[in-house]
Amino acid sequence: MRAGVIGGLGPLATAKFMEMISRRCKAAGIAVDLAVINDPKTPDRTSYILDPSKPDPAPSLIAMAEKLNGFGCGLLVMPCNTASYFYKKIAAATNIPFINIVEETVKYLARCGIKKVGLLATEGTIRSGIYKKFLDEYGIELEVPDEEGQKALVREVMQKLLG
Repeated sequence: MRAGVIGGLGPLATAKFMEMISRRCKAAGIAVDLAVINDPKTPDRTSYILDPSKPDPAPSLIAMAEKLNGFGCGLLVMPCNTASYFYKKIAAATNIPFINIVEETVKYLARCGIKKVGLLATEGTIRSGIYKKFLDEYGIELEVPDEEGQKALVREVMQKLLG
């Protein structure tokens, strides 16, 4: 089955997602068939979430899903947390099964017995409440550092990654 990737919302996130899928499928001896639309011109998700008078990215995301349907995809994925805010609109506009990365992440945390998580994310992801909704459903506590705390953690992680 061909999987469709709604991408370009963070071009590097899309590339990393494709690399991860390719490596895991190769290790499992599975041939992967991905169709990817990498459209970085999609209106900014956070801008719209914070101010709905800004351009709405939903029509662009739905158009990508429709194109992927035309490519014969039997499954959709979208490797962008912030864009998951628009999941319901996209899913309602297509009949292709669509994996919600936020929901699947939270299900995984629950299976692992995780009771509390910290969230480093865009302001749009945080303000949208998409993680909180699912975490609450599974009884997992959410901790979100304030903006300065997020910046400090990102700096610390980057220093460790870059040496």
